[in-house]
Amino acid sequence: MALPWTALTAALTLTLAGCASTVPGAPATEAIPTPTSTQAQQRPAGPPVGDTVNVMLALADSFDINADGTCSGRSDNAGMTNGERVQLRGETDGGSVSSTVTTRFERRDAIPGIDDGLYCIVTMEFTPRYPDPKGAYLLKFVGGNWRWALVQLRRAPFGQEDRPGYGTSRMTLQTCRSAADPPDKDCPEWGN
Repeated sequence: MALPWTALTAALTLTLAGCASTVPGAPATEAIPTPTSTQAQQRPAGPPVGDTVNVMLALADSFDINADGTCSGRSDNAGMTNGERVQLRGETDGGSVSSTVTTRFERRDAIPGIDDGLYCIVTMEFTPRYPDPKGAYLLKFVGGNWRWALVQLRRAPFGQEDRPGYGTSRMTLQTCRSAADPPDKDCPEWGN
């Protein structure tokens, strides 16, 4: 006589449960905890931003390449030179702080007739005592003019809404009409 399906299922379950028993002397495995409903709904905030404003500018033109692998801005990019001082000032509250510029020459993939792939990467890090509440800053490089609305930190980092004005800003600056123009070309081209 054939076993009913219920009995067959129960027998199979007991057999598999016996296979899963622990072996004497083997280390016990810990059960993986199941997140609570509150934990499952929370997204990780990521690493804290800290008390800094980090700025990275990629100059597409108007710079000189130095023998040591650094670069120096020229024309409208004057003062963007390795080791020079730069000032960050909040547009809203006017508080300011200074830092040192770090530059490096970078060769990216060129797109013939569109982009020569040559960039001067300018980085700086600031620790403002009172960050701008709207995240809007001005930059002034030694030997250059104030760069208005250059740094815009649009919103506070995820999970840190109480920390507006801190964060990272990355942008590419192109003063010539074409990214294919060589780095040593002075732009903007006023007469054309």
